[in-house]
Order: sequence, then structure tokens, then C-alpha cells
Amino acid sequence: AAPRAAVGWCGEAVPSWAFFVKWDDGRVPFEWEGAKGEAYCRVVGDRAREAKAGVPPILLVGTPGLGYDYLENLEALTVSDRRVVEVVFAGTNGAASAPLLTADACAAQLGAVVRSLGVQKVSLVAHGLGAVPALRMLERQPTLVSSLSLLSPYGSLADLRP
Repeated sequence: AAPRAAVGWCGEAVPSWAFFVKWDDGRVPFEWEGAKGEAYCRVVGDRAREAKAGVPPILLVGTPGLGYDYLENLEALTVSDRRVVEVVFAGTNGAASAPLLTADACAAQLGAVVRSLGVQKVSLVAHGLGAVPALRMLERQPTLVSSLSLLSPYGSLADLRP
């Protein structure tokens, strides 16, 4: 099931700004340790402008288990000619088993999202507990990451160990 409407935009299913910006919602299949699932993502921005500017898209990583509603204001980063991609991890709304919300499983989902974009690299921006899967992705799939920004990162050293 798709995440609920964003309360940050007055609960509208499609907020008014969406009529002036290119965007798409979709699902990205992935596999991790034999388990299959789908990550849900929203891509905001224009791929052609991004290619012309020669910049990678921004992949926003929020806290596993939460939707991306609280990160929607960061869609304004599209003014940098980059697409902004927000991810809702499989298992967020009870749509998959809890093991798909581990740091490793979430990192696998991020890798699948990047490959689905058809780009070489992304700039990762992670918030809160999203820092842990972002760091795991950087550790396990470094060729997919051009930069990493951590916003109020949260986790423990145990979260960062394999």
C-alpha cells in the first residue's frame, strides 16, 4: 500500500505544487538474502535538466519505518537541477516482514532504487536513523555514492558493525 497523504501539504493526495514540477511515484523491486520486496519511492524533478547540468540526483533517506512526508520540504532541492528521490522502505506500513527494515536490508533497497534511476551515482542525504542504512550503502556499494550528507544522524556503534 502507498503511504498516506502527506500532512505537511494539508493532507492533499496530490498537492498543488505537483502541477508545476515533474514527479512520479513508483515501486522498486529488490531482493535481500532471499527475501523479495518493493521499496516505494517518489522522484521529483526533471531528468533532462539533471543530465544537462551533469549532476547526480539526491537520494533522501529518512528513518526506516516512517514515510517520507516529513522530508517533503526538501523537494525544493530540485532548484539545483537535480532530481530528488524519496524512499519509503519495504515493511514501513506492515507491507513486508520486519527483517526487511534492518540496516542491511534498507541499504539493499537503496541500491535497487539507485539502479532503477539509470544513473551511475547519487548524492545521499540521510536523516536520523536513515544515517545507518546510508552508511551501510556507502560501505557495501561505494561506487553508487558521489557524496553523503548526514542530518541529525542517530544510531549506535553496534548499528554500524556488520
